[in-house]
Amino acid sequence: MKSRTIVTVGAIILALIIVRNILTGKETPAPTESVRTPKVVETQLIGLGDFSEQVSVIGRVAPIRETTISTQATGFIGSVPVEAGDRVVAGQILATIADSYGLSGYALEEAEIGVTSAGLTRDNTIISLEQSLESARINLERAQKDYDSTKLSGEEDTVLSKAELDLQNYITTQEKTLAGYEITYQNQLQNFQSLIANVIDTTDILVGVSEINKSRNDTFEMFLGVRDSAQKTQAELSIQRLIPYKTWTPDPTKSLTERVQEMQKVYFIVNDVLTQVETMLINTITDSARFTDSDLAAYRSTIDGYQTQYSTVSGGLVSYLNTAQSFLATYEKERLSREQWVAITAENNRNALELAKKAYEAAKKARDIGVAQAEQSVNSASLRLLNASGNAAKLTVTAPFSGVIIARGAEVGNLASPGANLFTLGDTSQLIVTVDISVEQQKYLILGDDIPLYFRGKNIMGKLSSLSAGPDPQTRLYRAEIALTSSQGLSLGDIVEVVLPWKTLTIANENWQIVLPFSVIKNLGQETYAVFVFVPDETKKGTGTVRERIVKLGETNENSVTIAEWLSLGERVVRVGMLGIDDGDYVQDPALDETEETAVPDVEVRQ
Repeated sequence: MKSRTIVTVGAIILALIIVRNILTGKETPAPTESVRTPKVVETQLIGLGDFSEQVSVIGRVAPIRETTISTQATGFIGSVPVEAGDRVVAGQILATIADSYGLSGYALEEAEIGVTSAGLTRDNTIISLEQSLESARINLERAQKDYDSTKLSGEEDTVLSKAELDLQNYITTQEKTLAGYEITYQNQLQNFQSLIANVIDTTDILVGVSEINKSRNDTFEMFLGVRDSAQKTQAELSIQRLIPYKTWTPDPTKSLTERVQEMQKVYFIVNDVLTQVETMLINTITDSARFTDSDLAAYRSTIDGYQTQYSTVSGGLVSYLNTAQSFLATYEKERLSREQWVAITAENNRNALELAKKAYEAAKKARDIGVAQAEQSVNSASLRLLNASGNAAKLTVTAPFSGVIIARGAEVGNLASPGANLFTLGDTSQLIVTVDISVEQQKYLILGDDIPLYFRGKNIMGKLSSLSAGPDPQTRLYRAEIALTSSQGLSLGDIVEVVLPWKTLTIANENWQIVLPFSVIKNLGQETYAVFVFVPDETKKGTGTVRERIVKLGETNENSVTIAEWLSLGERVVRVGMLGIDDGDYVQDPALDETEETAVPDVEVRQ
């Protein structure tokens, strides 16, 4: 029976701390706002032996890419010209499926004949359609010549020339009258533009509608139209409609009729503004200090003056509009009548020409449709040939890329169907080593790490190229891939020794175990547990970092748990779970803290 020894560590450590502080004359540093102090659970592990910095696991040499190959057709395997271990190139035939009834070959031959036949039919159709189009083009050219010859010769030529001359003389005469109306319009417009600018400036300053005048703090605005606020709003809206015409210039490309109608529309807006503002002033009240009766009278007098000016300008506009629109209507009607007379004399010849043009367009359209249909027939035949070629190609199994046949499941005479695994092909352009590692081992690995490998007494260096994001649900192991710069004498399937750079605890005596309170153990799930250890900062005494360390548990009870492996000699376990401290936090050395009550339980060392 083994003896059992109980060692009280907490009291010893506490005494050492006090003696050290007395001898050095230093006070224990107080915590600051930037660091937090965890309570101490254990400050020194006792009874642990040395630890190593690497561990060896077994890995397998694999290709950088591996795929399974199956057939796209159902049938009996006719030939398999490759064996497992053979090196193949992309596109190389690996197996063939027997065309037992010759259906694929017959369909391919029939499709090839169909393509040839469709091509000949297309060529003959195009020749016939082009001949019809050429005939229609000759007829059109003849009709055009007949029309031009009739128009420029004989008695009809005299009639046409006289009609055209009468039309030109009429237009020349009327254009002079039209120019006079244009001058009158410009004079009306100039007077009207001046009136618009004056009305906008006066009413906008008075009411404050535009962005410039809206922010002006005119003390009299509060008195305007107060007897009828809704009517005042109407006046403001009317001014807003007129403001865009302050710099209004009619579009010179429009006809005179269109410009006159536009001027008339603006006249109506000006009239509405003057009427609405006049009504608003009638509904305005006065104030002896800020808006006197004389102020109101002045504004009303100004608006009345604009109304008088508007009446004068409007009267001239009405008279101008009546005469101008009457002239323009008569002129347009007469001009159209004369143009129709000029046009009717060549109607017969023109009709003949139009019929020839339509016949030509119809022939051209028939040509285009016929060619398109012929091309469609060729395309359909080509598609059938493509499908037949594809079906024939399904009878051949080829390598999708260059590599080595890792496994062969295809045998001559066996029935193959889509999805059945015939070959396993590996891309050996670069070899890798795959290895499964534990949760603890993967914590110490970083992509790009140099990884030593050993194979038959030979040292080989690889580089960690891939590490799975999580463990396999079944094995709970991580999959790591190590890239090799060259094959270095390795072959697919070789077993190599992989040296991982991680720390594993070696217990000097299997009977030594550390017992800690159960409350300091952190459950990470999937039967994985961890504790927090304090790592001193060598550059700043009295501080350090809290680190999470996965451990292996032994015996447990309601109050304590045995740590069996994966703690290093000299590490101190700290209680941090209740204080919000987590992995990587920078803290004060728990062993030097005297500002809080520390909980330093006994450590039971079993022998």
